[in-house]
Amino acid sequence: MKERAERLLTRWLGVSAVAWLRERKRDWDAFSGAVRHRNWQVVRVRRYYRENSLRLHDEGRLVDWPLDERSLVVDVGGFQGDWTWTIARKYNSRALIVEPVPDYCTHIRDRFAALPRVSVFNFGLLDRSGDMAIDVAGLGSSFFTTPQNRQHSSAGVHVPTMDVVEFFDRNQVTAVDLMKLNIEGAEYPVVQRLIDSGRIQSIHRLLIQFHVFYPNARRLRRSLQQQLLRTHECLFDYPFVWECWQRRPVSAAG
Repeated sequence: MKERAERLLTRWLGVSAVAWLRERKRDWDAFSGAVRHRNWQVVRVRRYYRENSLRLHDEGRLVDWPLDERSLVVDVGGFQGDWTWTIARKYNSRALIVEPVPDYCTHIRDRFAALPRVSVFNFGLLDRSGDMAIDVAGLGSSFFTTPQNRQHSSAGVHVPTMDVVEFFDRNQVTAVDLMKLNIEGAEYPVVQRLIDSGRIQSIHRLLIQFHVFYPNARRLRRSLQQQLLRTHECLFDYPFVWECWQRRPVSAAG
């Protein structure tokens, strides 16, 4: 079984990446075990890092965009604010960060206190306004946590939610240069709401991490991709890791 796992990992990742993994026993054990148990999501994640960077936490292409100080960036699912921190310092763009977990939001506000072009909002972005319980589990905090994931999270915390269209209206957002969605399942209703309302056309680039634990995730992702093709083209696609959609010219989209 070990030989089969190594062959599959080499095919997916390449010789140099496998050698890199072997030097880090914990990672090697995790990824070879994933292959043995057919946990292909782990292999998908590694493929993304292999093709973009060998450093596991390197943001790589996720922060490499044609932005400047006139650009508006929306970060939905800010967590610790790392992605926007890089974007703001690199491009001096105006940024809106949405983070529903109160403790994480406080951290982000403290971190960006000296950057007035970054605004932070403490609620969850969904397809409707109201309130909802979120299971707090670090990067995996979610409104839609599965029982398996809930074993590693704290008890649900009730937080306010806001309809993404209402959020755009309240903040007078008419055009977004780059929007990141990493919201542990909530991306499905949010993207559908953007499409149904027509506001998807106001987003030049949409960077999404779809999550496979959401009910009917694969079918819903395919459906959303087909709908996105009416207005956007896919720049890159690493299934259930990261994908990016760029708005096509109006004439082409029509």
